[in-house]
Amino acid sequence: MPLGQRFLQVEIKLPQSGQLVTLDQTLALHVNIHKDALAIQNSAEITVFNLTQSLRQQLLSSFTAFNKRQIETGAANAADSYCQVTITAGYLNSTSSALNNGDPNNGNNSTIIFQGAIVHVEPIGAPPNQGVMIHCFEHQINKLKFITGFAPSSTTFKSYVQWAGAQMGVDRVVCQTSYDNKVISNPGGSAHTVEDLLLDIQSLYRPAVAAFIDNNDLIVTDINKVVASRGVTTVSEFIGMPLWTEYGVQFRSMFDPQILLAGQVNLKSTTNPSLNHSYIVSSLDYDLASRDEAFYGTVNANPAA
Repeated sequence: MPLGQRFLQVEIKLPQSGQLVTLDQTLALHVNIHKDALAIQNSAEITVFNLTQSLRQQLLSSFTAFNKRQIETGAANAADSYCQVTITAGYLNSTSSALNNGDPNNGNNSTIIFQGAIVHVEPIGAPPNQGVMIHCFEHQINKLKFITGFAPSSTTFKSYVQWAGAQMGVDRVVCQTSYDNKVISNPGGSAHTVEDLLLDIQSLYRPAVAAFIDNNDLIVTDINKVVASRGVTTVSEFIGMPLWTEYGVQFRSMFDPQILLAGQVNLKSTTNPSLNHSYIVSSLDYDLASRDEAFYGTVNANPAA
């Protein structure tokens, strides 16, 4: 499958100053991202070299292990200490219609694959090749952020989800369930922090309803409609051989922005045709680099229930 030039970019909004810093292919950039369906937090690890001395010092001094402990114990304000990070990846001038939504004239197929907060930065390597490793987590601030106000004492399930999304500060709320108009009493009564709200939504109609956050979108759907809302992707080219695992299948391929968490993948393997069925993506790992060979996605998927 012919691919265009890879595109990898990290945007960091520095604390206090609010300055937006962009890390791209001009730097030795390596990104590892791990996502699990129904997880409370996804994580990312960014390794970068060739930073300016001032930016490297600012990152190392702002996100120390000492500051992390101060935030977690309540001695420092998380809103002032954490900073936003957005990771975008894809291809430029791609000639693959599959990666351009069927439009061969689409010259840019990049998408946001992670939005979260920088929690800890540590040095890596040694002078003169000194770099930093940046540890990030999705919705990290929600672990320490207390709920402001109260949910309505009697409201519909969909209204409660929308209220919870506002508390979480997500970009978009998608709630399409069979319980949207069902009236519930005292929702979120046992939730104290914003992080607890996602767990509460997951538990209200378990296992009939799935609720998770991906790329700063809160998605709440019937368990049998998750695939319809996340799309279907056919994968026929692999790196190595796709294999059966204890719970389903695992395969590695070139990075494909159309493979989404909780989406459906249809496998077409010539080396292991026993896997040629449809599966639901339960875990995604990205291994992306600006200069090294890696630009891969490793997918764990399960047979539909």
